Amino acid sequence: MSWLDRLAEIEELEDAEFDAGLVAEMESRASHVASRPIRFSTPTFKEYSSSELEGCGKNSFPAFSITAGGCALDCDHCQAEILKPMIPATNPEMLDARVRDMVALRDLQGFLLSGGSNRKNEIAYERFYPVIEGLKRDFPHLKIAIHTALTDEKRAKSMEGAGVDTAMMDVIGARETIREVYHLD
Repeated sequence: MSWLDRLAEIEELEDAEFDAGLVAEMESRASHVASRPIRFSTPTFKEYSSSELEGCGKNSFPAFSITAGGCALDCDHCQAEILKPMIPATNPEMLDARVRDMVALRDLQGFLLSGGSNRKNEIAYERFYPVIEGLKRDFPHLKIAIHTALTDEKRAKSMEGAGVDTAMMDVIGARETIREVYHLD
C-alpha cells in the first residue's frame, strides 16, 4: 500500500491535498531507513500512566536547563512552564558536576539538555559541547538528548560532533502557529 493510499484512510486528513510527486519522492527516500525504529519520549519530571504507556520513573532521565527558567519567546503553549521542573545547569561546570554526581549516586543512564530560546527560537549550547564530549568519553553508556529549538546544519553537526545521541525538535505545522503561538516571523 502506497503512502498516498494510507493517507487517504486517515479520516482527519480526508480534505487535505497532497503533492503526489513529493509524497512518492519521500516514500522512495524512506525505503532505505524503513527498518530503523522511531523512538518517542515523554518527560520524566512528570508522573503519568495509561493503559498503553507507563512512565519510566521520575528523574530516571532528568532534564537540565541551561537557562534555568528563562526564555525570551514566551510561547503561548508553554510560557516557560516546561523549564520550571528542569534542573538548572546555567554553565558548563554546573552541568558536568551535576551529571557526574547523578551517575555516581543514581546510576544515571542519560539526560535531556534543554533551555529557553532567544528571540529567534535558538538555544546557545556551544559552550556546553566540551562537557558533553567529556561525559560521553567517561561514561560511554550515557544517552544524551538535546532539544534543538530551531537549528541549522552547522549547529546540528556540532551537536553530533559533541556526541549527542538524540536531537529533539519542534515540528511546527502552520505559519500561523509560528506567528501566533511562537511569536516569530
